[in-house]
Amino acid sequence: MSQTDILLVEDEEVIISAFKRFLKEERIKLDAVTDAEEAVHRLEKKSYKIVISDLMLPNFSGLDLLKVVSSKMSKTPFVVISGYATLSNAIKSFKLGAFDFIPKPFDIDEILGVVYRALAFSGKTTKHHINNDGNKAFHFLGCHSWAKKESAGTVILGLGETFSSIRERIVEMEFEPVNSEVTQGNVFLKIESKHERLHNVRAPFSGTIIEINKNFYEKPSALAKSNLSENWLVRMKPEFYEGEVLNLS
Repeated sequence: MSQTDILLVEDEEVIISAFKRFLKEERIKLDAVTDAEEAVHRLEKKSYKIVISDLMLPNFSGLDLLKVVSSKMSKTPFVVISGYATLSNAIKSFKLGAFDFIPKPFDIDEILGVVYRALAFSGKTTKHHINNDGNKAFHFLGCHSWAKKESAGTVILGLGETFSSIRERIVEMEFEPVNSEVTQGNVFLKIESKHERLHNVRAPFSGTIIEINKNFYEKPSALAKSNLSENWLVRMKPEFYEGEVLNLS
């Protein structure tokens, strides 16, 4: 079976043209189809390293396609892009196994950041690297980010395994400030890696940020020497813990 880097599922020609243009400059091979049914046919005949799909598609939604890919091709990263970028859609996407969720209009550097992370992750089994040992204190927003409940009722947040490939290339980390409120599924941390690639990290819980890990705030490159899946970045006081934990794995 032949393999191409990316299958793009998108019914807006202007978006398809944009992807073709900037991915060609990166020498990344792309196939594009305009509906999910055609995407399923392509996936049956050809192998892809990544699937990138719009959420709103004719006849067959992007979430339906995500379910198919997650069940039959679990090692293929699936990226959701959407002009209907509600937090509910983002959370649903991660719970169904999405690699990442990008709202439209998007930043090309953000798309490329996700693409290169997904290419590095392609072919790997999406499993959590934190050893729970039956400890239900850990919860995951897909494999994107994690949270651990502490005895004081606070939660700490960290990066999921999908960010492993960039930790040695982090240039800057921009945190939401202490005392700011973050909503589940919204961005609490922005990362810039080498070559100006952008990466948005979404929060597993809603709440108020009460502390930022100064080790990484002052020296982002320290993440390169740490166990990514066990080092917390932000501590928060959750607002709707019992209700929101149902959205997580």
